[in-house]
Amino acid sequence: MRHFLELPPPRRRLRLPSVRRTLTVAIPCAVLALAAVLALLFVPTPGSASAADYGPGFDNSDNGGNGRIGAYRFEGRNVYCLEPLRDRPIGATNAAGDVGPSELGVPARDLAAVNWAISTYGQSDDPIIASAVAMFVWSIVAADELASAGAGDDGRLVRVPEPFRADVRNTLATLRHEAALVTLAGEASLHGELDVRFDPDDWGTGTVSLTASDAASTATVTIDGAVFVGDGAERAAETVEQPGAPGFGAPGAPSGSPGLGAGDDGAGLTGTGGAGGDDLSGSDLGDGDDAPTGDDAPIGGGSPSGDGSGVTATLRPGESAPFRVEGDRVVGEALTVRATGTLMSETNAWRPALASFETPGAQLLGGEGGTDRPEVEIAGEATLASPTFEPVISTEVESSDLRIGDPFVDLWSAAVPGGAWLRDETGAYAAVTVTGIVYGPFDTMPQRSSDPPANAPVAATLTAVLGGGDADPTTGPVRVSTAELGTPIVAERAGYYVWVVSIESGSQPGTSPLPEGYAWHDDFGVPSEIAHVSPEPEPTPAPTPPPSETTPPATTPAETPSPEPPSAEPDTPAPPIAEPEVPTAPDGGDDESSLAATGGVGDLNWVAIAGVGAVAVGCIIAAAAIKRADARVDRRREAARR
Repeated sequence: MRHFLELPPPRRRLRLPSVRRTLTVAIPCAVLALAAVLALLFVPTPGSASAADYGPGFDNSDNGGNGRIGAYRFEGRNVYCLEPLRDRPIGATNAAGDVGPSELGVPARDLAAVNWAISTYGQSDDPIIASAVAMFVWSIVAADELASAGAGDDGRLVRVPEPFRADVRNTLATLRHEAALVTLAGEASLHGELDVRFDPDDWGTGTVSLTASDAASTATVTIDGAVFVGDGAERAAETVEQPGAPGFGAPGAPSGSPGLGAGDDGAGLTGTGGAGGDDLSGSDLGDGDDAPTGDDAPIGGGSPSGDGSGVTATLRPGESAPFRVEGDRVVGEALTVRATGTLMSETNAWRPALASFETPGAQLLGGEGGTDRPEVEIAGEATLASPTFEPVISTEVESSDLRIGDPFVDLWSAAVPGGAWLRDETGAYAAVTVTGIVYGPFDTMPQRSSDPPANAPVAATLTAVLGGGDADPTTGPVRVSTAELGTPIVAERAGYYVWVVSIESGSQPGTSPLPEGYAWHDDFGVPSEIAHVSPEPEPTPAPTPPPSETTPPATTPAETPSPEPPSAEPDTPAPPIAEPEVPTAPDGGDDESSLAATGGVGDLNWVAIAGVGAVAVGCIIAAAAIKRADARVDRRREAARR
């Protein structure tokens, strides 16, 4: 039997990294870290030196060693040499700020032209255009230096390869022509005006117009007291609320209490009768369902939003922006609409300056010097005189044909010519007391006139309050009836009756919303305001029957009985026919004694008629019996033959 010796597992040998391997990994990492640190240390900060480089143009390799012409590149922009006889600015270049006419010794207008050329054409990557710009710059800022060296335009063109010289020369001519049109900053004359005007035919609307000296200019306009409407108007983020005027509520009630108007319930209606002249308490009028909603509601809706909102619009010279006043009129305040804006020219005005870049011991480089766009603040305003609230009423009788005992009913339609019904700062419509008078009766149709005839009879007088609530009184007709007075008034006499309606500032209780001295009434005798009361018809007497006439009663003839059919019974002899006895007077007396005994001639006639009738009946019966007997005989004979 074998025995095996169990040995422990061999230990793994730990391998330590060699120095070579460590250095292989560590050295590259250290180099990268050092490079990163150096990169951070040497990142150029603003204002520190940066190398300029060659930009578009031609050089010795292109023109046979005649020197460089064109642009240099510095921080992504084309810059141009301002000192062409010095060394090229290739190296550490620094931004050195702006240089102006005094530093460069050139007029401001010429330097502005150089700024324009470098900023526009000079940023091209085309070597022909860049070469033309370089020649244009040299001809202004280094003209004396080049002239002393005997290098005019032709001398500088030698730096352009022959095939491109004509193009460079033509581009240079274009630059010089357009440079003469450059606007120098500070010399631009820009002025404008905003003209705010109200439309005399449409209250609360108008236009804002712009006029300006520079056709290539725009103005951003803000309006206060109204809002721009239509295309191009942009509502501002903020709304400017302006206070309204004192409110005008219904007399003896808080502002906003119900009044008489379409959609109102609770108008006060009072009146007097033409005969007694007693004060009558009124009842409520109004149908309650006519207030407009949604899209049909008037501007401003059911609640006030102030009488002005800030808005903006962009205008060009000669353009106008329409506006409208928000909300309704407010009595006692003049309405002012003001427009303000900034007018800015879209034509650049070039600064007489260049951005300069220095390279030690080398040429000074010049870059874009910037522009100024002229702008001025402009304003305009217009004031609309304190609005006048002058309501009127048109009326129409509900029925032009009435009877005795019918009430007088009229339909009132309110309107405000050229405007809307006045509202106070709470949004309630101003309460206006309207008076209606019914004149009559008149025997003939009244003729139309501006005033009622003197001493015209008055059948009824009533007053009603329109407005004073949240519903616009102008949205529909209001039904006014003398039957709804505390003591109803009805037509008592036949004839023609005429309504006349009036509104007067002096008749308004409390603070009147109407202009001082305002008085309006419609004409007397307007056809639509006339009703005719028909008289009661006269009673018709009962017809008298005609006198009756005595006529004898009609006699009905006696019916003749139909003959009976023959019976099948055996023949029996017919009874003898008795002759009627004719009564005779006893003892040979005369007829008169006989008439007296029977009761007179009338009784004798009836007896005779009865006798004749009996004889006739007997004859008929006998004939029928004979006929039956003949029939039986015929049947027997027939039977015997068989």
